[in-house]
Amino acid sequence: MAAATLATALSEVRISSQKPIFQDFVGAANTMDNSGVQDIFQLETEGMTRIAVKLTVGTNALAAFVIQAKFRADDTAWTTLRSTTAQYTAPNGILVETSGDLSLLAVGTGYFIMDVAGIARLKLQANSSAAGGSTLAINGGAV
Repeated sequence: MAAATLATALSEVRISSQKPIFQDFVGAANTMDNSGVQDIFQLETEGMTRIAVKLTVGTNALAAFVIQAKFRADDTAWTTLRSTTAQYTAPNGILVETSGDLSLLAVGTGYFIMDVAGIARLKLQANSSAAGGSTLAINGGAV
């Protein structure tokens, strides 16, 4: 009987040690003006533990970039997690890594990697640095 219990336990270990499922996501290219911070992307993150997000800015640089979260799906308010130069250039805590200052991201690409375990939804907001506006395309992956 002990051998059967051990075999069952080993079988369970093998199942639970399988690679996590990779999920990818793509957001539509957003156009924003310089009238204030605007919602540009939302992602349901329940069941995910880490995300990697690529940001592609076109036309004009960003003047602001904000990461917000809801910790429960039924929360009515968003909590700002990161929004300042210092938070992006010296990532810590749940913000694992960034390509630099996302709040002033120039035309081109940037990225961030973030732990999202315990977060139900993630929202990204941005603002253009110029009246002519900016475009921002978002894509990435999660486990």
